[in-house]
Amino acid sequence: MRLIAVAALLGAAFTLAACGGGDGSGGESAEKEIAVTLEKVLEDPDPVDCRTLQTKRFLEQTKRNTGETSLEACEHYAREDSSDSIEVSDVSVDGSSARAKVTYVDGAIGGASLLVGLVADDDGWKVDEVVRYLDFDKEKVIDAIETSVALSSDETEPNLATCVSSQLARVPEKKFEESLIQAAKLEALVREAGRACGR
Repeated sequence: MRLIAVAALLGAAFTLAACGGGDGSGGESAEKEIAVTLEKVLEDPDPVDCRTLQTKRFLEQTKRNTGETSLEACEHYAREDSSDSIEVSDVSVDGSSARAKVTYVDGAIGGASLLVGLVADDDGWKVDEVVRYLDFDKEKVIDAIETSVALSSDETEPNLATCVSSQLARVPEKKFEESLIQAAKLEALVREAGRACGR
């Protein structure tokens, strides 16, 4: 079973980025720029955005790796088509930092809402972190993980996906949520469930 694929499934959902051009001064234009940019990058990702529109902190949070390997992982997944649609609301700008609510309309975590932090530098706005989940459907997320595990399992492990799903359902809500905003923790959680299933 390739558990890396499982972490990538949800990690890719958080590959947010924001385009440049903002002056960090706040106001309606900055709010609009942040909203339009989040929508553009999530729905039509470009590998270049990984280098220019996301901070190192964000890359390492949403990918399993650190440093250059997190950048390479971002560029790899940005080349794949995104089927996620989002809505951006409640944009709040305070000088060179901002926060926005992102709600996934569809995709693996459709219906989930999260708070995203951004920072501005001379080149414009960059996504800096997923702050926390505001709302998510644990059962739906586990179903997406189960599907990914089933697709990456071989014929000798017919019940593995169901077992992993059952193990994840027992994980306390707070621990589960924390794993969703930190790709390395998500992978560790799925590996732990796999070990409990005899994998």
